[in-house]
Amino acid sequence: MWPFYKRANTDTSFEDGSIRLSDSLLQAIFNPDYMTLEKAMQIPAFSGCVNRICETAAIVPMMLYRHDGESIEKVEDDDRVKLLNTDTRDTLTGIDFKRIMVFDYLVSKGAYAFVNHRGSRWLSLNYINSSRVSFSENNDPIFKDYKVIVEGKSYEGYRFLKVIRRTRNVRFCMAGSGDM
Repeated sequence: MWPFYKRANTDTSFEDGSIRLSDSLLQAIFNPDYMTLEKAMQIPAFSGCVNRICETAAIVPMMLYRHDGESIEKVEDDDRVKLLNTDTRDTLTGIDFKRIMVFDYLVSKGAYAFVNHRGSRWLSLNYINSSRVSFSENNDPIFKDYKVIVEGKSYEGYRFLKVIRRTRNVRFCMAGSGDM
């Protein structure tokens, strides 16, 4: 018969006072090995969910509508819609562009693309890896302003397509800021 009356050895310290990391909970707390995106993407459930969301969002066509007084009509021939759905005039197709933007939104601080335009005409959408984007903002709490910095070069914020979350002000870009 199994010795149910005996208690398990719960002593986690050595005679010299140090702690054993054989207990899984203690390993999780004290082990300095942190979770990274690369490690997370090796977990089938996580990578499967992220990939499923990205693929689903990538195939959804973007549409543009115009409101004319009482009626709403679909705009058929517009450069912005073509850039989002077919060819970004960068290295990515429309589907690849949407896929990577959704991926960056899910796993990092947000997704960013430079809108290359001349006047009101959009020339291209250029994806930018979120790790290469930083921000510079003013300290005025009323008239907030910011600049987007990519590889040390400063741009106006309106020149970017931003897919972000948890925003209250221009500090939307900083990881962990803008808590709701």
